[in-house]
Amino acid sequence: MRMTIASFALLLAIGLVAAEDRKDTTKTDLKDPNAFLPIALDEAMAIERFSSLADKRASSEKVKEIARKLEKDAKAYREELTEVARDRKVGFLTGLREGNQATYVRLATLTGEKFDDEYLKAVSSTLTTFDRHVTDQEKSEVKSISKFVKERGKAINTYAENVRGMMRKDRPSDEKRKDK
Repeated sequence: MRMTIASFALLLAIGLVAAEDRKDTTKTDLKDPNAFLPIALDEAMAIERFSSLADKRASSEKVKEIARKLEKDAKAYREELTEVARDRKVGFLTGLREGNQATYVRLATLTGEKFDDEYLKAVSSTLTTFDRHVTDQEKSEVKSISKFVKERGKAINTYAENVRGMMRKDRPSDEKRKDK
């Protein structure tokens, strides 16, 4: 019995240490341009991929319309950031990170109004985070990042606000609820 309790305590301690180590590795100073670039690339790619699904799966024309615009702009953001990362020799993933990949897979299983709702939530969250990360780079000493922030920062913020507004109103599912 003592051996079982001791083994359990040891496993628990190892698990807590491992969890603490994992937590420390995820803390990243996103004001550092080399840390910012891979994260920003993932966010731009996620928005682009989520939006490409919306054209096929959304039920609302308004959702499809904003998705087309977002897809086009997110592709441009991704291309610009990829060039900056390559120039700075910063490594980055060419696929989505785990959380965004899971969201993409979930969205790919949905259609219609359910897709609209989940797409708007996912894009709103990603745009808000992307906007915050871009804002953190406003005083970047890296000329190419500073240029990206000046040229693209306001548009990213505007998209985030527009999507949040769409989540609150002007969706077909809301109109149907009013009719009942």
